[in-house]
Amino acid sequence: MSKYTEADLKAVPQSELTGIPLLREQWDLAKAEPEGWDQGAWIKADDDLDPAVKAFILEHKVTPWNCGTTCCVAGRVALAKGARLTDNTVEFFSENDVLDTAFVVTPNGVHVEVEDFARNALELSESQARALFNGSNSQRDIEEMVRLLEEDPNADLGGDYDEDEDEPW
Repeated sequence: MSKYTEADLKAVPQSELTGIPLLREQWDLAKAEPEGWDQGAWIKADDDLDPAVKAFILEHKVTPWNCGTTCCVAGRVALAKGARLTDNTVEFFSENDVLDTAFVVTPNGVHVEVEDFARNALELSESQARALFNGSNSQRDIEEMVRLLEEDPNADLGGDYDEDEDEPW
């Protein structure tokens, strides 16, 4: 038996915004429901996921917000802009009860990494996206980066590194 009603199971609300206003909107929504935010996972579901939540994911190819599923900032942005889980992700999830993905399908049907989809929707540079989407960022780190980007959309967030070296995170 499920602990969730159908009214509980809603996808991330779709947003008409782009750029930094989209980032602020989605970050504010994530802060309001912190149990649905996990900066260390693009889009993820708990191992002991409620059966109703699993059925919702399989039917809609999206994760409901705050019902045993989590997203990082980039995952939240991607879902808010209409991205869906890939067929391979959904098939693996249906057979193994494991959902932890870094790939989505755009509204145009293109398979992309969550990071790339969100970076484009937010109109960020690659170095800004690397810094903002870093899995070790705290809520305070992200809030500060959002504030900096609101003040200057070209702000240096410290995400530059030598592509030939190991990533700093």
